[in-house]
Amino acid sequence: MYFGKGIVFDSQKPIEEERKRICTCLSEMITEMARALPEHTVVPYRNIPKKYYLTNKETDKVPEIPKEKWRKPVVDYRTFRLSKINQPEFNHLLYLLGWVGYFILYFLTENLIPRERCVPVHCVLDDIVPFCEYFVIPYVGWYILIVVSLIYFALYNPDNFKRLMKFIIVTQITAMVIYIVFPNRQDLRPYMFVRENIFTDIMGLIYTADTSTNVCPSLHVAYSVGIASVWLKERMASKRCKVFITVFCILVCVSVAFVKQHSVVDIFVAIPVCVLAEWVAFGRDYWNVVFSKRA
Repeated sequence: MYFGKGIVFDSQKPIEEERKRICTCLSEMITEMARALPEHTVVPYRNIPKKYYLTNKETDKVPEIPKEKWRKPVVDYRTFRLSKINQPEFNHLLYLLGWVGYFILYFLTENLIPRERCVPVHCVLDDIVPFCEYFVIPYVGWYILIVVSLIYFALYNPDNFKRLMKFIIVTQITAMVIYIVFPNRQDLRPYMFVRENIFTDIMGLIYTADTSTNVCPSLHVAYSVGIASVWLKERMASKRCKVFITVFCILVCVSVAFVKQHSVVDIFVAIPVCVLAEWVAFGRDYWNVVFSKRA
């Protein structure tokens, strides 16, 4: 029986001896193949059933297969210095300056535009959607999701880090323009909580720290759509990870109405803003390729 170059099963010899010889040849071939692969690639022999491993002649035991290690980051930030910020390896970090500009504009719009000038945003659905303090979990978890996503892409996919930051910056600029041209607010917050628990306590802190002005469009919704979009295009992410993040982002989008931080109108107004940001972040060429493949 022929197995490959130089590997032929000799039926005249003992089966056990031939099995070991063939396994040795296959092991050498796989080792040579593995050496030519990148470090993060899974070595093929890990998928071979354990019963086919060769035993160690000295100990007569099956050798232990080392466990998978964490995937190595593509950028080594241990060598980062501020003087290297313009180098191709680290220039994606310049996009973080977008947060500086955003917080400056946020501070100015929150403090220089009086509440009396803001137009109330309201629709019929706001009266139907009840207050539910439990939605504060995805609402607050949104902040963690942003940080985790940016750290992951900064370590493992700088290109997607740039795309996510472009998406965020476009939504920030668009939202700030709307806040200045059309100052708005919402008057949906409950005067008192029906129940008292840790979730209502957290909502009380949020109401105290965050004003109810400049709410349309909702940046909670816009950022969530951007994060889900980039994660869905991340090739190295597992399906479970993509499903979890997508579901969580949907919960964030819904939560803004249930915790009465936004009107339902704010959610729908954020959609065209996300479409614009998606086009800027990924470009027309990207979507042309996607649609051409489907066709």
